[in-house]
Amino acid sequence: MNNKANILTTAELFDNTFVNVEPLVIPNFADLLKKKIKVLNNYGGVGGNRKRWQNVEVTMVEQNAEIAEQYQKFYPEDTVIVGDAHQYLLEHFAEFQIKWGSPPCPTHSKINYSLKGQGIYRYPDMKLYEEIIFLQHFDTELWVIENVQPYYKPLVEGKKIGRHLFWSNFKITDYDAKYKIESDTGRKPIIREAQIPELLKLHGLEDFKIKNKRQVLRNCVFPELGLHVFNCALAELRQRQPELFYEDTSKIAV
Repeated sequence: MNNKANILTTAELFDNTFVNVEPLVIPNFADLLKKKIKVLNNYGGVGGNRKRWQNVEVTMVEQNAEIAEQYQKFYPEDTVIVGDAHQYLLEHFAEFQIKWGSPPCPTHSKINYSLKGQGIYRYPDMKLYEEIIFLQHFDTELWVIENVQPYYKPLVEGKKIGRHLFWSNFKITDYDAKYKIESDTGRKPIIREAQIPELLKLHGLEDFKIKNKRQVLRNCVFPELGLHVFNCALAELRQRQPELFYEDTSKIAV
């Protein structure tokens, strides 16, 4: 490992010995790309996961027009589509080199135990598993599906990181997903108790006006985690298609 800059090389990225070394600077393997790659960011929300991606042509699909409009303000160069992300994936999955999907999580969340006490019951939305199974069998490019850790045993085994569960066709290494939430109120520094100013600071986002803003922010994937998963995908892409990348690793910025 390069202790001077504390950067992980591609090989070290897959060596868990180095994953939890502090402080850790994640290398941005996108700096090695010769040209931009096409990425689908499905159910993109306001784009917490996408914040640190570089050298990408991103298409984001989001059902909620108000959320999609805010995403476009944050990422004006991305193509934003207001529509059914589930159907869009089925029709366009082959057009992208990397796909990230974050289907709605409320029906899978452990909050359903609390709702039971209020007499509220609902079926898990099985579109989550429809997408996982479909991609497992028909997509030869790289993909990852993200959701919360569910209240039930997952029907398909995934990779646990923090409060998230990831399914992918590339290796996602361990990541110490500690959220640095700063609070002056004495509340515990955890996502479910964080308020809007704390969440904006956590994700490095400018304030914005939108309905149900706190929930939208809570649903965001931490940008550093989004970068970590994206870099794991790029490491696999580099193995499959080395011609897309420069060989000179000194180009990696930190």
